[in-house]
Amino acid sequence: MLQIMEKTRLWVWVVLSFMVGPPVVFAGSRVENLVQKAEELKLAEHRYWEVLYHYHRPLGLGVKSRIDDPAFFISPEGRRNPQEEMRAAIRFLFSGKAESLCPYIARYHWLYQQLLPDSAEFPEPVCPDIEGISPTSARLVFPTYFMNSPASMFGHTLMTLRLDNTSRVLDKAVNYSAFTDETNGLLFAFRGIFGLYPGYFNVLPYYKKIQEYGEINQRDIWEYRLDLEPHELDAMVRHIREMEGIYSNYYFFDENCSFTLLYLVEASRSGLRLTESFPLWVIPVDTVRTLEKAELIAEAEYRPSRATIIRHRLAHLDRKDQDLAYDILEGKEAPETVLELDAQRAIHILDTVIDCIRYRFVKRKMDQDAYQKILIRTLRVRSLLGVTGEVLPPIQEPVRPDNLHNSSRVSAGVQVHDGKSSLQLTYRPAFTDLTDPDYPESDGIRIVFGETSLRLGPEGEGVQLERLEIIDIMSLSPRNRFFSSLSWAAGLGLEGVPGEKRGRLLRVAGGAGFSWGGGSNGLWYLMGMPRFFAGTGLEEGYALGGVVRAGWVFRLFEHSKWQAFGEYGGFGAGHQGYAAAAGVEGSVRLGRNWHLGAEISHEQRWDQSTLKSLMMLHWFY
Repeated sequence: MLQIMEKTRLWVWVVLSFMVGPPVVFAGSRVENLVQKAEELKLAEHRYWEVLYHYHRPLGLGVKSRIDDPAFFISPEGRRNPQEEMRAAIRFLFSGKAESLCPYIARYHWLYQQLLPDSAEFPEPVCPDIEGISPTSARLVFPTYFMNSPASMFGHTLMTLRLDNTSRVLDKAVNYSAFTDETNGLLFAFRGIFGLYPGYFNVLPYYKKIQEYGEINQRDIWEYRLDLEPHELDAMVRHIREMEGIYSNYYFFDENCSFTLLYLVEASRSGLRLTESFPLWVIPVDTVRTLEKAELIAEAEYRPSRATIIRHRLAHLDRKDQDLAYDILEGKEAPETVLELDAQRAIHILDTVIDCIRYRFVKRKMDQDAYQKILIRTLRVRSLLGVTGEVLPPIQEPVRPDNLHNSSRVSAGVQVHDGKSSLQLTYRPAFTDLTDPDYPESDGIRIVFGETSLRLGPEGEGVQLERLEIIDIMSLSPRNRFFSSLSWAAGLGLEGVPGEKRGRLLRVAGGAGFSWGGGSNGLWYLMGMPRFFAGTGLEEGYALGGVVRAGWVFRLFEHSKWQAFGEYGGFGAGHQGYAAAAGVEGSVRLGRNWHLGAEISHEQRWDQSTLKSLMMLHWFY
């Protein structure tokens, strides 16, 4: 009896082995066959695999992903080992172990196309989360420079996806940004330089970004439609789905909003190498130029900010009508007052008031109750005037930011310093100053980063460091009754001590004040500017004080821009004494990437008086 039972168990084991065991072995073997096929095809070395994982080779020292979130990788070694990550991905994704393919849909879809497994054994790539999402177009959006925020002084880029809707403001906006509650712009910029914030992709309605940039931050917006096919747009959507909820350390100068966004474009079309164009730093406008160079931009469209629209309206109101618009805005006059005027004139005034009301509300200069009260009353009066023809000429579209000169600059010229001539060479990574003729006076922006000037002096002096501007920023925001912007400046750098003394001084400078104008008569400003110097070139080792500076930025003709300036003050701590300077500097546009610069100035500082003139040829690249 026992022998019969033993034989029965043996028979059952043999049957189960053939029924269950071999298929499991065979299934595992089929997955391993896919692994072997991927290795034979060298898919781990494929450019598209690098794109999906944001792999790069920093300084040629091996492979590393720019994605820092461990949750993104399937293999523990995946961040630095593309080959091992591919093996792990195939074994995980094609074995049915994944609860959902959506977090890996871009990888699975691409591997499926390359390996072509038997569809009867392996399912087609499906993700219900994005099923039915078929964009008709994608646009790179570039909100221009917002100088009153150091974190936004270089601009920003995001992506929009056009879906089946009737209004572009309902498009989906795909944005990459640092995740932080920090409200101090300077602290945000400082921490962002060292990658101390996680950066995330997020998807939200485009109208929210229009409100943030065009309404609150006074930033004009450029939209660049990308020349992508439907299947390429679908590939972009798959990569966006994979990157949702995944963080990468955010770096202000390189791995920033604009650079990381380029991976979405690379994921849409195999073979693109957009991210390889930026070895050290990335300025948002340069990413637009990179897309243009790759022939990916089909068209561009300009969207003026609310502030630009208001300034345009004010420019076409005479002084009397501006006064009335301001009094209505301040509640000193009722909106019904305009009914006594000509209809076209009244419409112009009320439309200006309505835009100003909305601008003040989004800038939090008006509470909800006051906003609703005055807006409803003004709109009611405006409705009585009906719809008429266009009162104003359209806003003149500025030159596209990507069509201005390139960001980096090399300069060479001759300097005459107290009668002695020398050759001066200057390198500036980025990117514009007050006398840049490519930018209108109303912009009032100076963003100089890393500018280094060397002087080849007279016989015996050799090559000397004339100046190093680590960062030098000036934001001149024109001020009037309708806009109460504050102008400001900040800088950090090294400079030489003129005259017989030798040595280098560390300079820390700042400033705040006001500016006016910005039209055909130029831009005027007045600022108080504290300054601190430290170095062996001073007898006391340091100097603390400041100056009052006044300036006028203007044009002599269309392709030139100049600044006349003067300052006076002194130093009351450390090396004491007064300081004064006056001069004129400017640039003339010779071509898109060629400018001619000139300067003449007189300065009294460190108990010395110096007269300097300079002529430089600038090449932007």
